[in-house]
Amino acid sequence: MFIALCLLVLLKATSPQKTFRVLNAAYSLQVAHQIEREDYGPLKRVSIVLSVVFVLITAFLFLQTQFNFRVGT
Repeated sequence: MFIALCLLVLLKATSPQKTFRVLNAAYSLQVAHQIEREDYGPLKRVSIVLSVVFVLITAFLFLQTQFNFRVGT
């Protein structure tokens, strides 16, 4: 979780305007479509960092789920 937080802080420090728009896109479909039209690219820094953060947080969620719902122990 600390690594994911550090990556988000790094992203916010390097491109604060774009980070704010990407976070708003989680709540507004119109903003998401606008970002997709303007500058979508799977190999851009924002896309890569957000993908890494997603993978780390998802792995942490699965780990916590495994610990909380152990079957047969």
